[in-house]
Amino acid sequence: MDAPKHVDSETGEILEPVLVHKRSNEIVRVFDPGNSKKNIRHVKLRVARKQKRVYEKLTIEERGFLFSMLPYLEWETNIVVGDGIIEEKNKPLNFSKIEKVAGISKPTRIKIVESLVEKKVIGFIEVRRKRAAIVINPQYALRGVKPDDALRQVFDFELDLEEDEEPD
Repeated sequence: MDAPKHVDSETGEILEPVLVHKRSNEIVRVFDPGNSKKNIRHVKLRVARKQKRVYEKLTIEERGFLFSMLPYLEWETNIVVGDGIIEEKNKPLNFSKIEKVAGISKPTRIKIVESLVEKKVIGFIEVRRKRAAIVINPQYALRGVKPDDALRQVFDFELDLEEDEEPD
């Protein structure tokens, strides 16, 4: 015996009846893989003890600056780049664009950047001894799976991202 057929009145598509058993504290949601957003940017934040200690020492301005940069990170290089609205897509942002993104003045940006560089949270990729791009240390945040080798050299470290410390 066939189950009754239901038709979507807008599309004419035949809908399949599905029976779902769930607990009272569970939520069931429909996932349509055809509507997945391929350009969703995910940034992994490290929360091991070492990173938590550094985050706790950041001022509110430093935290705001750092977190305002996260949506602009390039895949696995962590270079702060344009998104097509602010500067050309994938072009490293200069300091005036970064000030615009963070919503801060030049003197404030200078103070914050100096402090974050000293704390090794951000750094610079240099080309011919000139700063070419600002990068975020992948020990704290990473857009991607594995940091690019050039990014590792900026901060001169070895890191296994799969081996996070246990939470406190």
